[in-house]
Parts: sequence; C-alpha cells; structure tokens
Amino acid sequence: MRNPGTSPAMFRATRVVAALLRFGLPMGPLRLLETTGRRSGERRSTPVALTRHGGDRWIVSPFGDVHWVHNVRADPVGHLVRLRRPEPVTLVEVGADTAAPVIAAFRRSYRAVPFIRPAFDTDGHADVAAFRREATRHPVFRVTATNDHALRSGDPGRAQRHDAPT
Repeated sequence: MRNPGTSPAMFRATRVVAALLRFGLPMGPLRLLETTGRRSGERRSTPVALTRHGGDRWIVSPFGDVHWVHNVRADPVGHLVRLRRPEPVTLVEVGADTAAPVIAAFRRSYRAVPFIRPAFDTDGHADVAAFRREATRHPVFRVTATNDHALRSGDPGRAQRHDAPT
C-alpha cells in the first residue's frame, strides 16, 4: 500500500529498490527494514538508508510518519537485511535534541539524492534550531543490535538496549 503523500513514481522506485535488496544486491547504505505490521501482524519490509553519526547507526524517515514508522512505534524489534542476511535490531525513537544533529548528518550524506531534497526545509548546513524543527516532521531512530535469543523468546523488552540517553 502506498503512503499518502508519496508520488506514484516514488512508490514504484521504492518497490524496485526493495526487490533488488531482497535479491541481495548491495546498494551502499541502503538496507531492507523488516517490521511487523501493527494491525496485520504480518512481516512488512521497506528500504531505508542508514546514517552513521556519533558512533551509532540511525534511520531517518525523510517522508515523515509513514507506515514503517507506525509499525516500528508499535513494535520496535525488527531486522535490517543486507546481502540477504537479516540482522536482528531494535529501533529506538529519539527526541528532537538528539535527532537534530542526526538529521543534519543525513542531509549532508544524501544531499545528491533527488527525492530527499524536497522532503526537507533545510539543507545540510543549517543551524541546529532548524534541524530541531525538522525533527518534528522526520522521526529518527537509533539502531541497536538485538540479542537474537531475546527475539526468539518473544520478549522484546529483553531485546531492547537502553545504554544511551534519548
């Protein structure tokens, strides 16, 4: 299902990229994020771009509160797939103060991607206050490796790692 606000061309491009990632084609920082559907309970997947900042891995939602964001908020445990290898992860949403420098790094890293530029009101060199405002429209998640045993035991609470303030 297409997210409201995304163009049909963007929807088609996302489906092509997702198929290539499922096939195992390496595509730089792109990963396939597998989540559990918040209503269906079925596995859902979408391509995401990882950003590294401050020694952590991050996922920024350039298109706001889209379906995968709602799914992650409902169940933060999922998988990042690269080269057909799933990595169990927990995604922890962070507040605007933590998100601002991550969004700045994301904008600098993906400044040449044509569909990213119009999604943001700032460029990669704006002040911190501008990126705090962007954080209200672009959810940011810290990616942490998850203990696979905790995933299999069905206890996502055990799987989360809370080692850094949000």
